[in-house]
Amino acid sequence: MICDLCCKLADVRGSLGIFSLLDLLQLLGSNQSKGLLSVHHPSDREGKVYFDAGRVVFAQFGTLEDAVAVRAMLRDERGNFELIPG
Repeated sequence: MICDLCCKLADVRGSLGIFSLLDLLQLLGSNQSKGLLSVHHPSDREGKVYFDAGRVVFAQFGTLEDAVAVRAMLRDERGNFELIPG
């Protein structure tokens, strides 16, 4: 299960074609995770969502920030992700 991977590995990488971004965000929230979810989009934009105690504390996608950035990432779930705990 991905939850077990997040807890045991230094970082976890995958494809958004396999994992849903919404599922990843919900998992990080429900586990009260702290760290970074980085999304590498095929348009060369990079998304970053920072978590503390399961809550999003900052998000950026290209020039967009916070809730607008998260919504933009959810509208176009292509690319790869990396979960970096801490």
